[in-house]
Amino acid sequence: MTVRQRVSEYVKESFFLFPSLGAVVFVLLALAVSRFDTPFSLVDPDDQSMVRFAERGRVLLKSAGPTILTVMGLIFSIKLLALQKAGQLTPRVVGLFTRCWVTKATLTIFVGTFIFTFFVPFFGETPQGEGGNLVLLLSGVIAAVLVFSCLIAFLLFAHRSLGMMRLTSVLDRVVSDSLEQLSAFDRVASTVYMSEPGYSHSTVLRLGRGPGILVGVNVRALVRYARRHDALVTLLPKIGDFVAAGSPVVRIDSHGPIAAPDVDGMLWTANNRSSYRDPAFGLRQLVDIATRALSPGVNDPTTAVQAVDRIQILVTAFGVRELRPIVFTDRHGSARLIQPRPAWPDVMDLAFSEISLYGAESPQVTRRLVAALADIGQTVGPERRGQTDRYLEHVRALVEDRVPEALRSMALRPDRQGIGSTCSTHAGPDGAGAPLARPGWDGGRSSWTAR
Repeated sequence: MTVRQRVSEYVKESFFLFPSLGAVVFVLLALAVSRFDTPFSLVDPDDQSMVRFAERGRVLLKSAGPTILTVMGLIFSIKLLALQKAGQLTPRVVGLFTRCWVTKATLTIFVGTFIFTFFVPFFGETPQGEGGNLVLLLSGVIAAVLVFSCLIAFLLFAHRSLGMMRLTSVLDRVVSDSLEQLSAFDRVASTVYMSEPGYSHSTVLRLGRGPGILVGVNVRALVRYARRHDALVTLLPKIGDFVAAGSPVVRIDSHGPIAAPDVDGMLWTANNRSSYRDPAFGLRQLVDIATRALSPGVNDPTTAVQAVDRIQILVTAFGVRELRPIVFTDRHGSARLIQPRPAWPDVMDLAFSEISLYGAESPQVTRRLVAALADIGQTVGPERRGQTDRYLEHVRALVEDRVPEALRSMALRPDRQGIGSTCSTHAGPDGAGAPLARPGWDGGRSSWTAR
């Protein structure tokens, strides 16, 4: 994460920045427009068309401000309702709403319109002279355009906010952000590099400032430092890990003692975890939504099944990628920075351990888990199917322990809808899904075969 990327993330996360900048811009616009209108402010009272135009302009400027404030209150009410709905899924998806550009643009336009209609008369009104009336030519036109823009922005805001209240919209947004970060790793990092001679000296640096969640690394600065000293820097925590003051964060391997870098200035921490360069956070969000839906107070297995649908997408995306530590090289191809990322067992544990435990008593959830694990096992390479087999066996053991015997066979049939659409790849002769048997690899399609 460079300084520019850090600023970009701050801009995306900030809910206050754009309305504040918009207020300043519209104050300056009101000042400039009022100065333009002042020379034309007095007209002949016998010119009825201009008199009517002046009166309409004044009415618009006087009525727009209070109306805008009223609608802004409605906007905040809708936003608070959307945030409340998001919090019911999991507090970790609230960031999706604060990053919404439609909300920021809407607030900016409304704040700007209120500021403009308030300050134009303040800056530009002149006393009416004998036989003259105040006419706001350009001000009236701009105010009318801004009011119309507020209407369009409000409709877009309402459409977007109501859409984000739908569960599927939130789930799909989480998946989209995570896949984008996975693709970003594919573009910027390399797992092929020139071998380095053995280093004779190793130094571990610790975090010197307060605690926080690691959200970014200044890759360029660390690579430049390592190249300058002919060293190899290894980041010890993963992106998304909590690091306390004094925790080891960087190991530097070199050919001898070298000056230590300002590691606190090259690692960025925050109070909350972010999706930036942390695709595993998307899995965390989806799992939290599923486990909360499976809690006794909610008891909504269909929501959990919808979350598993998206979990399968992300786990498959992880499974078809190389998950070794990411290596950043210098321009000569020498390894200079190694950044760890979750291994395949870590991804599987994050995705399925909690859901299988909390959803074992729901046939809808277990059937969907079996189908997802079977599909993932057919997609990933043979060297990774051991993890899918392990969780299939885990689900079977939980079902046999918690589900009545009469329902066990049904609860272990793979079903991509949970209940209602038995997977055709595991269907029996009568079209009904067959429960999965114990591991026995069937020629590469899956490590699990039908009885």
